[in-house]
Amino acid sequence: MIKDTETVRILKSTMDKLRKQNAGRIKLWVLITEIVDKWLKEKDNAK
Repeated sequence: MIKDTETVRILKSTMDKLRKQNAGRIKLWVLITEIVDKWLKEKDNAK
């Protein structure tokens, strides 16, 4: 699983780039969003 915030920053920047591209990339964008959401939930649970 994702451990460091740098990885999440990279994912977010990738997500932003994909959002600016064509809608054919939406599936990948949704997948990345799910990964980030899952990571954030795990971070919250670890507190």
